Amino acid sequence: MISLMSTDDRKSTSYHEAAHAVFNELAGIPVRFVTALPFYDDARHGWVRGVAMPVGEVFDFKNAGGYIQGILAGDLAQKKAGSIHAEKTDSDQGQLERFIAQVNTKFGTAFTAEQTYLEFAPHAQRKLDDPIAWAAIEALAARLQEVEVVQGDEVREITARYCEAAKAAGA
Repeated sequence: MISLMSTDDRKSTSYHEAAHAVFNELAGIPVRFVTALPFYDDARHGWVRGVAMPVGEVFDFKNAGGYIQGILAGDLAQKKAGSIHAEKTDSDQGQLERFIAQVNTKFGTAFTAEQTYLEFAPHAQRKLDDPIAWAAIEALAARLQEVEVVQGDEVREITARYCEAAKAAGA
């Protein structure tokens, strides 16, 4: 069997995508599935290393902080896990820039992606440093290294197993 990723790349991507998925679930943004294998993304017109795919396309702006933290969580988790790929990911940066443009259009603001990063990265880092949230990310990352795709129900089960109290408190 030919592998599309090295073991280190798969581990790094697993932590990255697991963090997106767990943070999204904690923010009340359900995940349809998560994968840590490369695939061609028609919407982005290029290859991606993995994805935490949300259910639906509609986003409630009342949960913007949780959504932003979910975007930032991937790169921060890779760094925490000791990945050699711990730099800002282009696709995540693009996602943040697109979302900030939507916020600016809807509310007549003039935020930049860099301002948003500086404001929200410390909050996301504190969540990553929470042993309960980190345990959920590690469990999901381990599962992603075992299988190609983890469906949303299993993502929710793993998140709930480790983070039910945090989720109930709106962490």
